[in-house]
Amino acid sequence: MRVTVAAYGELRRYLLGGQPERALDLPDGGTLVDLAHALDTDPDDMALARRNGAVLRDDTPLREGDRIELFAPVGGG
Repeated sequence: MRVTVAAYGELRRYLLGGQPERALDLPDGGTLVDLAHALDTDPDDMALARRNGAVLRDDTPLREGDRIELFAPVGGG
């Protein structure tokens, strides 16, 4: 299945080479863990992932044509 990934902040540079989005092929029934492996990163580097505005869990199956938005962890104090 093919999904589109958009990343924000440092993740855009780190995961997508500065591009705003990237299409990826994943196995049917793939999850965020499969997406992280396709991007050659650790799933923990993707602190927040959304599909259609809804937050995704690591084990949520992705669907053909999904647009996944990734956000980096934010710290502060």
